[in-house]
Amino acid sequence: MTHCRICGAQDQEIGVSIESSQFTGRIDELRNIPTNNRFVSFEPLLKSVTSEDFPLDLTGIKQVIIGAQTNPSIEVTPEMVQPIGKACQDAHNIPMFCKDSMPMWAVRRELVWPLHKSSERPE
Repeated sequence: MTHCRICGAQDQEIGVSIESSQFTGRIDELRNIPTNNRFVSFEPLLKSVTSEDFPLDLTGIKQVIIGAQTNPSIEVTPEMVQPIGKACQDAHNIPMFCKDSMPMWAVRRELVWPLHKSSERPE
């Protein structure tokens, strides 16, 4: 990402998309943009976004969205989602929204993390 100037961005909602651990550096770049409303969309989630050597840091992020491919060739697994939920909890319980494209176990909230259906997204 190149340096950008955004005038009056403090109240703008600005985010990045992360598909796998290869792109998590976008979160650091997002933190450099002067706004109070940063979000990360893990969409389409294709691979794990974290590892033991590279934990996911969501400090300074206001909300997280997770979505799968519309016509999935890669199935999202709990092992891919749970580290994102843990990172949300570690960063002061950031709300995590699950899109309808996610598997039913995620939509039904069968795992424990701060998860909201996309229709429950607070203002």
